[in-house]
Amino acid sequence: MDTDLWLLLQQLYAKKAHSWILYLKQEELAKKVAAPLLRDVKQQLQVFEPARICRLYWEPAGIFLLFPRTRYDDMRAVLVKLKFMLGLTDDNQFYSIYQLDKDFDELAALLQKPVAPSLQTQEKKMETQAFTPQMFADLEKHLAQTDLSPFFRRQPICTIVKKSPPLELFDEVYIAVSELLKECAPQADIFKTPWLFARLMESLDKSLLNTIKHHDNGAFLKNFSINLAVSSVMTPMFKDFDASLPEHAKKTILIELKFTDILTDLPAFVRARQFLKEKGYRLCIDLVSDDIMAFVQRQKLEADYIKLLWSSELLEKVKEPAFVESIQRLNPQHIILCRVDDQMAIDIGQALGITLFQGYYVQKMLYQTPKAQRLNQLK
Repeated sequence: MDTDLWLLLQQLYAKKAHSWILYLKQEELAKKVAAPLLRDVKQQLQVFEPARICRLYWEPAGIFLLFPRTRYDDMRAVLVKLKFMLGLTDDNQFYSIYQLDKDFDELAALLQKPVAPSLQTQEKKMETQAFTPQMFADLEKHLAQTDLSPFFRRQPICTIVKKSPPLELFDEVYIAVSELLKECAPQADIFKTPWLFARLMESLDKSLLNTIKHHDNGAFLKNFSINLAVSSVMTPMFKDFDASLPEHAKKTILIELKFTDILTDLPAFVRARQFLKEKGYRLCIDLVSDDIMAFVQRQKLEADYIKLLWSSELLEKVKEPAFVESIQRLNPQHIILCRVDDQMAIDIGQALGITLFQGYYVQKMLYQTPKAQRLNQLK
């Protein structure tokens, strides 16, 4: 199964992006670093991500730190600190440095090659199998009988203006699909069968809507967003969900539809959009990456918001007049910068005029803000 890092590197390489990769070799680290310290390596390395320096990936072959092209000196500084942390000051054998544009083939071989069993985790790893329609039917039946509440997640969308602390506007409610599949179908690689994965998303949409509908503590009466397949909007389940909500609450609920889903069936999107607008919901176009921004026309799609995916590529994109112009055309006040994982993303977003943010780092900022201060913001 392709890893997040491998997929990202393929995307960056296709865009001719220039990035540095610092690779820490698992086999060498296992030989030279004491086990307790080795287990703590990832935690120690994570201090570099909030510092806006790099992105960290923990792969079976080792640890990968991905740096933008302009961060070469920072990479060398991180390496010096890393050697000190691990007690390997004079050792140059436990790491390699790659340039994505020049060493892509070598990186591909490294990330795709089997890892020696001695380097795997202590737990036995199961081989993934191609996902078949029969496996899907069995999974769907299993999910219908499973309590999915442990896999429900909420993530806040906040407004952050200049140096002010984050102010929560609403939560996105979703199912942690990867965790669910790991628990219910660990040997099935459904991501490689797109049409079955789409069917699974429709099935999970029903579970999500049903859970929200029957939630009895008032948490889902207003001010939240849900991400649905376009095809799920016109189903009886969504209409039942709609009927369960007070009319005045619908205008506080944001329905997110993926841009790729919209392009797949534009007539279905038009029907879904008309239905949602008539009912009073707000609409958000999800999963808009920097390379397709120029093709997204929020006003013509009659969308209230656009979700722009944060990536390190934006560090270079903000220097391009055409990209900045596309942000202004969409109106930055109607853009949510999502998957924000460091302060750099917020700084870049604010420089573009964006004030709405979502992601792990935003959530961390919000919960670190004293509760009394958050309440005072609302007075």
